[in-house]
Amino acid sequence: STTIRLHRNTGLDLTAGTKIYWEVTEYNNVKSRQSGTFAHSLTSTEQTTAISSINTAKSILFQSRTCSATATTAHTFMGGGTITNSTTLTFIGFSLGTVYWQVIEFT
Repeated sequence: STTIRLHRNTGLDLTAGTKIYWEVTEYNNVKSRQSGTFAHSLTSTEQTTAISSINTAKSILFQSRTCSATATTAHTFMGGGTITNSTTLTFIGFSLGTVYWQVIEFT
């Protein structure tokens, strides 16, 4: 795809400046790519997602997230993800929002 989509949460203070950094990366020797999205809730700070089997030694996880407009401090925006095993991703977070992820497996 040749489209990059950027979104700003309009529930935040619009008088503050916003900086957006992005990059496009192209890879060689890609065996597979899986991606998805899910809503993260405050009821659990850890959430798992099932994926098709991958070789964890040859795979990398990318993730980004949105966060609710009620999050006002830096720690509420934080979160992370890991490849737990060949069929499971685990994400942690501290705010309501949406997690976007993709796993790339190389040959």
